[in-house]
Amino acid sequence: MLKCMVFDMDGTLLDTERLAVQFWVDMAKECGVDLPLEFVIGCCGRPRGDIVERYRKYYPALPVEEAMENRDQWWLDQAAKGLIHTKPGAEEVLAYLKEKGLKAVIATSTPYARAVTELTELGLFPYLDGIVSGDMVSPGRGKPAPDIFLLAMEKMGFSPEECMVVEDSESGCMGGVASGARTVMIPDQRQPGEELREKLYLCLDSLTDLIPVVDELAGK
Repeated sequence: MLKCMVFDMDGTLLDTERLAVQFWVDMAKECGVDLPLEFVIGCCGRPRGDIVERYRKYYPALPVEEAMENRDQWWLDQAAKGLIHTKPGAEEVLAYLKEKGLKAVIATSTPYARAVTELTELGLFPYLDGIVSGDMVSPGRGKPAPDIFLLAMEKMGFSPEECMVVEDSESGCMGGVASGARTVMIPDQRQPGEELREKLYLCLDSLTDLIPVVDELAGK
């Protein structure tokens, strides 16, 4: 029986991935580097250290450490301008889970302090039972490794069989599948490849599409 929902944050509950992608595309143009959109999207959902290593390896001409520092301030500016929003149906789904007595926990590569701030400012924090962030798992064990999802489930006191992971990115979904939990993808920047799609429990169009699925699996 389903007892706990494990949500990614950026791109799943918050409409932030498009902003992150645009940051890297604009930064690369300023540096005169031809950065394929597919590469940028492929970094979505990955932990900070992993992103840095990938840019160092494939695009060494980019000042990636400086870009990361600039991104932190840039992100604060986007929030101050009110440009960060929830995804359609985010509050509705979380409120539904709270009403039904199911647990909802966040598993995000975003640092804990920023996650709390954004979720609080956007009104989602009161619906949550916990937040597990990328800085809580061992270096090199972020998504697509399953560690962050397993830690979230452990903190909630449930087995993978009692949980569902909800993600928007391929790397996140790979981690969810590897955790042993049912994994649902709600694509943001890119649709799943055929190999990943076959491993998913479901691929849905929106967060609100989760409600009848949860109803069936939770037996409530």
